[in-house]
Amino acid sequence: MSPVELNEIFDEKKTISSISELLYLQEKTLKAPEKYKNPFYDYIKRYGILENYEERYVGTPDKLTDYFTEKVIGEKLEEYDKRLLQFFMIPCTPANESGLLYVNGLKLFEEDKDFFDPRRILKKEENELSKVINHSLGSRGPESVARAWIENSKKLVEEYDGDPKNIFHYGMHPREAFRRVKNFREFGNKNAALFLKEMIESGAYDPGESRRYTPIPADIHVMRFTIRTSSRDRKKTIETLNGMTHQKLAREIQTYLMNITSEAPIIDPIKADDAIWIWEKEKCSRKKCNRCPVKECSNEIIVTHQHHESGDRIGKRNGKIIVTHDKNMKLDYFGD
Repeated sequence: MSPVELNEIFDEKKTISSISELLYLQEKTLKAPEKYKNPFYDYIKRYGILENYEERYVGTPDKLTDYFTEKVIGEKLEEYDKRLLQFFMIPCTPANESGLLYVNGLKLFEEDKDFFDPRRILKKEENELSKVINHSLGSRGPESVARAWIENSKKLVEEYDGDPKNIFHYGMHPREAFRRVKNFREFGNKNAALFLKEMIESGAYDPGESRRYTPIPADIHVMRFTIRTSSRDRKKTIETLNGMTHQKLAREIQTYLMNITSEAPIIDPIKADDAIWIWEKEKCSRKKCNRCPVKECSNEIIVTHQHHESGDRIGKRNGKIIVTHDKNMKLDYFGD
């Protein structure tokens, strides 16, 4: 499948309209949170608001807002420490809720202020790091994450003086920034895009007029939102996406969205990702499963619904999509 084929099953006008509507609601909530009882308000209440120059963003765990960090460890982070924590959290995959991963990361920092210093990490054994990543952070794949931390620390120190901010320079085109970030281990398409977004929000990286070319991280929530809101014809969407791998679909949707944001200046990809991710994570379409094209696609994306319209659990077991009444059956879960 190519982006051209996605354009055959997706309606760009519907995509733009849906994202614009969320952006409008997000901005209204940022201006007067108490007036709106919606997912944006819930996240502001939980994680605060990130303010950078004239921009304001709804708080999420990875933004490490002053409000969030003070609530968890009783202090704000210096910008350098924040960048390092964000950099080393990227290769991690939360075993549970993503917010808990950042809470655990902050607690590690509280115990040892230099824990995320790349020069310190280079002095640690891989096995030692793996145990901390598994037991203290709560990340899946601790061995591969430990290897990524060591390799990435070496590259960060040797090429960028140990500071993620030095990866970028003012006005650097997001395509070049994306290419540089992807050279780090475990920084694939989604993770690299997420890190660019975090650096832009914090002010560590300013792409200038090229901001609209910043890719939106195509995680499970962004993919589900795009499929559900952009589909021209439900049946054709199901037929086209049937059997696609999760990774390929993510790449195609990321390209599809970047083509839209680069041509539609009214849509800021940074704020659009916040809006889509928060809204879709908290308000999945599973309440209207009979009208959702995602649930019938034979694709890993389906398992994140977790509950079928009949009330059954839906997931993946031994490589096959299944629906079951058994509450105790272990199902593979492809989540955040």
